[in-house]
Amino acid sequence: MDELDRQSLQKIRMAIGRTVTGLSCFEWETREPSSFNEKGPSLLETYWPVRIHFDDSKCLQFYSEVSNTVRLTVEEVEETYPPTVAVGGTVASVRAAIGEVSLLEVKDTPWAAGFVLDHGQFLGVALGETAFGDTIDFIPDSFVVISDRRIATSYSADGSPDGAWGQELH
Repeated sequence: MDELDRQSLQKIRMAIGRTVTGLSCFEWETREPSSFNEKGPSLLETYWPVRIHFDDSKCLQFYSEVSNTVRLTVEEVEETYPPTVAVGGTVASVRAAIGEVSLLEVKDTPWAAGFVLDHGQFLGVALGETAFGDTIDFIPDSFVVISDRRIATSYSADGSPDGAWGQELH
């Protein structure tokens, strides 16, 4: 992992104790809110960067870097519009799936991140796209939002047994 990956993981860790108010996605060029494609009660899909909104008017923005290195990159940004999908709860723990997913470079990078809320709900963001039902294929410039641990665990871009559920970050 390089410094950008470490910074992304630190931003995910800093979500512990913060209150999530919802999520959204936005068109990269216009910065206008967009809509998720609902693929089921626990699975959303988008081609646009994803934002997790917090009650302090800040968001964690997840986007894909696709060059020689494929990674899920995270940055904190100001909230410029309200969430389009309501989700509530305080982040109790955070998780990340880190593995070798790039075709051109041999290195481990984050490809999924997850938040376990105080009432047990999971909220995960991963690089990928739905295929059939709740089956997900690794597509590095698309995103899925997963709210079911079973789906998160079953989706593995790098062959790891924990899939997008990942490992807890401390």
